[in-house]
Amino acid sequence: MPLCQPCVKGLPGLEPGCAYCALPLKAGDPLCGRCLQQPPAWTSASIPLRYAFPIDRLVVRFKFQRSLVAGAALAQAMLRGPQPRPPSRPWLVPVPLHWTRERWRGFNQARELALLLSRNCGWPLAPGRLLRSRRTPAQAGLGRRQRQRNLRRAFRWHGPALAGRSLLLVDDVMTTGATLRACASALDGAGWLGIWVSARALDWNR
Repeated sequence: MPLCQPCVKGLPGLEPGCAYCALPLKAGDPLCGRCLQQPPAWTSASIPLRYAFPIDRLVVRFKFQRSLVAGAALAQAMLRGPQPRPPSRPWLVPVPLHWTRERWRGFNQARELALLLSRNCGWPLAPGRLLRSRRTPAQAGLGRRQRQRNLRRAFRWHGPALAGRSLLLVDDVMTTGATLRACASALDGAGWLGIWVSARALDWNR
């Protein structure tokens, strides 16, 4: 069930921020300090929402209770928010779960988001798959450095060559960015890479 326009406008949005990670910044600053020191592999971040009430409740319902209504609301906000501007028609690449976790959960919320976005914007899912090649402890409760170590060499691409391709990594929430950075390193060789995420957690960057 789609949200009405006043409801969409009432969701907690992000102020203009870093072009790479969407962290809110002072007017005129294009990049945050971390992205200046350690630029990610992507060059564009499209994130419409701030991870706060009621977005946190929608994400939990979507991720752990398989609420497709909650997922549709997040996708709707993504489609009405800042849009990715790839140089060519991109492939959507959902951030993967390890197969054991996906089997236990019953679905991958990032893939469901990518399917909803694809149906509405016409950009296809990638013909290959980004795979989580080893099972890692849950990221919740870990700090940035712990998350980075946890995900080192955790992903690999299985599919056609990426040279010259435009790709959009799709996920539900960006926290420290460690997962997206690890995924991006596995997509090395793409012609252009952006991220399209429903919400951004801010407390991790204070």
